[in-house]
Amino acid sequence: DEKWRVTFVKTDAGDVGTPAAASEYEKVRRDDEEHQIDGARVEEFDAMMICNGHHSVPLWPKFPGQDKFKGHTMHSHSYKDSTSCDKGYDFRGKRVMVVGVGNSGVDISTELSRVTQQLYLSTRSGCWVLPKYMGGRSYDHVLPPSRLLAILLPNCLQQFKFFQNFIADRAENQIQRVQGPMDSWGMRPSMRFTQAHGTVCQDLLHRIGLGSIQVKGNVSEIHEDGVTFEDGSRADLDAIIFCTGYRIRFSFLPHSLQPVDDENNVRLYKHVFNPNHVPTLAYLALVQPLGAIMPIAEMQSRWIVKVWQGERALPDKSGMSKWIDERLEKLWKAFLRRPRHTTEVQYFPTIEMFAEEIGCIPRWWNIRNWKILRQIMLSPAGWPFTYRLQGPDAWSGAADALKKAYSEIGQP
Repeated sequence: DEKWRVTFVKTDAGDVGTPAAASEYEKVRRDDEEHQIDGARVEEFDAMMICNGHHSVPLWPKFPGQDKFKGHTMHSHSYKDSTSCDKGYDFRGKRVMVVGVGNSGVDISTELSRVTQQLYLSTRSGCWVLPKYMGGRSYDHVLPPSRLLAILLPNCLQQFKFFQNFIADRAENQIQRVQGPMDSWGMRPSMRFTQAHGTVCQDLLHRIGLGSIQVKGNVSEIHEDGVTFEDGSRADLDAIIFCTGYRIRFSFLPHSLQPVDDENNVRLYKHVFNPNHVPTLAYLALVQPLGAIMPIAEMQSRWIVKVWQGERALPDKSGMSKWIDERLEKLWKAFLRRPRHTTEVQYFPTIEMFAEEIGCIPRWWNIRNWKILRQIMLSPAGWPFTYRLQGPDAWSGAADALKKAYSEIGQP
């Protein structure tokens, strides 16, 4: 049987076997490959699950003149707060540009804009800025469809362009009723709401309105002491923070086990299994859902364990590769083709896919309590408690937990 040899060494923190990003700290190799580190401890495992995420290898952009800049540059990966960032740099009183309007970019911008002399936020394509709350409820309890609607409109129907436009129109109208037109904030999106991952921030537009943040377009050129934007305007700068995402890489894995191709596309069957090394190698949470990632990760782990226990079967290598190719084709029809979108998934179809594999999709005709049935059908689709009501690993407290959550978000 195929086994995995894992070499552990002590990290700077002194813990044996603690995962570390630096390749000299931890290595994973095949049985037949030799790899030795002085003072290391080697163990063999029947199966291995990679669960440490993919936000570890920064993706740096390349702008003309970037190497000439004499101020401080860093990636958001190294940001801690306004005074204890990369190399102890202090942003207070400085002129700072943040590049990128993803969640990291806008969160860093809103925080730093309270202490900097001026903060510039550069975006090449704008974005849809979602408030954290709408009508007193978290936005992810407002925008997603109910389970009833998700069932009535199956995933195959949702692939049609008219339906995607309907969802985009609905979401965009709700956002603009709360936030106003994105154009008025200098954030005009070049894409529909459903074509990119939304940016969630409660304070960004307020800081823009105060003038603490100036929104600028894409960078044209970087100089020794500042930057020129594509509209011809210029800004003098002391520091630049690149909030430009990550490459999906695992530094402790050899190239043959990296789950991505050269274009950052994740090539895993149902986002979990590598067709070349199944079923003993699994990856957890390599998805970017339009919703919470933790419930999906839980469902993935339940499925993985059942595969390892022999309770669930996987298709052959060609069948898995076919699924991967079809997923990527659908992905690029729905989203902008950019490295940050390679792991995008729709929340409800994805969590239902794993629930089907596990066998825990709630069967409404078997639910005798009409109040629970009503809560399941009218609450946002894909609540994790829903998948503990019936089937394998059912939980006796799931109904009460669902009732409590349902009442707390104020569902009608």
